[in-house]
Amino acid sequence: MKKILSVFLCICVLFSCFAMSLTASAEQLSVGNDVLDARFLDGKCPGELDYVYYQPEAKKGVKYPLMIWLHGAKSGDKPRAQLDWYRFSNWASEEYQARFQNAGGAYLLAPRSSKDPAHNWYDSITGDLKATIDYLISLHDDIDTSRIYISGYSTGGSMTWHMVTRYPEFFAAAMPIASLYNPTQAEIVKLSNTSIWLFSCDKDFYTSARTTTVKKTFDSLKEITNRPAGIRHTAFTEAVWESNRKQDALDKEHYIWGAVTNDMFMDTGEEFYFSRTYDGTGARITMERPKGIISWLSLQTNEKTGGDVKLSFFEKIIAFFRTLINKFLSMFGA
Repeated sequence: MKKILSVFLCICVLFSCFAMSLTASAEQLSVGNDVLDARFLDGKCPGELDYVYYQPEAKKGVKYPLMIWLHGAKSGDKPRAQLDWYRFSNWASEEYQARFQNAGGAYLLAPRSSKDPAHNWYDSITGDLKATIDYLISLHDDIDTSRIYISGYSTGGSMTWHMVTRYPEFFAAAMPIASLYNPTQAEIVKLSNTSIWLFSCDKDFYTSARTTTVKKTFDSLKEITNRPAGIRHTAFTEAVWESNRKQDALDKEHYIWGAVTNDMFMDTGEEFYFSRTYDGTGARITMERPKGIISWLSLQTNEKTGGDVKLSFFEKIIAFFRTLINKFLSMFGA
């Protein structure tokens, strides 16, 4: 009986080890989640959306890119909720900030879809979101307006498409993650000078986010892009990592945000399991720490601005008074 019990225990241990080997743990950072969350400040665009943001240390002569993160459905039910789910605050760590080449850091913005009762993102509020982004930029003159990046998950991925196709010259790069929306051909042709990185999972329950559908969008982008090395598609055969094991069976393969907010790296230093990435030239991309998503973003700029946007005299006057009014309103919490 003891011999049978010993064999049974050995089998259990082996099975446990095997299961753990299939579970990818996120990259371990030098500080914890609570510390990183606390680095985000609260803000609100007057009359528009509230948000949280991270501001890098000001350095003379340094302009920082701006990275925007859009939460998924029902993940904005209260202020700062957009930080609770997705670990976007990882990007405020010293490790991730250092990966932003040229600047050595970046502004991070996570707006909250507070205008919709279900806290989803819809095409109807693209103007509200754009106004919120413009408001943050107006308050910080060290944001590099040639390096505005946007990404989002699920309905946030859909909103990423809506924003980048509505304002294609504004964003240097976009990363729709498990998007529930796929752009039309008429929208895609607007993105010839925008870098796009798509993320999908083969087993995603939500049909519009499946790899086969996203692959068609990727192929369409390859046909029109002027940046073949600047567009990418990462497809997961399954979404497996430590924080995802207990999720609902139908939803868990939709939760590929974990790889993105961890810069595609596990604590072993390898890129996330079960993923394959190709760029617009057909080359297979393998990420090696520390060169992951952030390193790719750092190479993306808005070619049409080539730096600061040049404004006419009257546009400068309007921008000056807009900034003055926004600062005045912010003093009273409006």
